[in-house]
Amino acid sequence: MDLGSPDRGTVIRAELAGTVTLRGDVPAPVFQPLAGHRFIFVADFPFAGEMPAVNELDTLTILKRMPNATELEFVPGPFFHDARAGKLYLSTSDTCVTA
Repeated sequence: MDLGSPDRGTVIRAELAGTVTLRGDVPAPVFQPLAGHRFIFVADFPFAGEMPAVNELDTLTILKRMPNATELEFVPGPFFHDARAGKLYLSTSDTCVTA
């Protein structure tokens, strides 16, 4: 099966409308360590509404939603999206700190 070509496009749809956003034209956000925390990373991520899910790029792990950013320090693999501030906070599933 061919997935698109210059003269023929490909349509990818979520099973439930509005539950998946795939963007090949926008680079993934750049995460930086959050000052004062060992395992929390933050990136600018302006997204209106509730973020349905976050998958870790290297493991495809589905990260668990947490009610606030502070909770991310205690459990590997959660995320918190602050829509008002346009920030996405996460802790990796393996809690590795990269240089």
